[in-house]
Amino acid sequence: MMTDSTLHPTHYAIEIEGQLDAGWQEWFDDLTVIEGIGPQIAQLCVARGIDSWWVMANTDRDRLRRMLAAAGPRFQVHDPSSWPEQGRLLATGDWAGFKRLTHALRGGRASE
Repeated sequence: MMTDSTLHPTHYAIEIEGQLDAGWQEWFDDLTVIEGIGPQIAQLCVARGIDSWWVMANTDRDRLRRMLAAAGPRFQVHDPSSWPEQGRLLATGDWAGFKRLTHALRGGRASE
């Protein structure tokens, strides 16, 4: 079993309550895990170099808004405000924080 010292900082996401998730390779750094991002938006992100949770965590919200605006009207309805925070929580393996945040969101937006 890997220990914390053998894992890259972003690989903490694969360890959940001391157990390695057997399916982690299928979704690790998958942007669609982020609430509000579907396959098409994930493709837009990857095309602009936003290809991991860590990169998303360090992406300016205004850059995300400009990307969506440039992609057309059907993408402009999406709100990327929480995406960098979600990316940070995922990249650092803060599953409890990620669950709390995403349970308070609907489509990536704060629930009313």
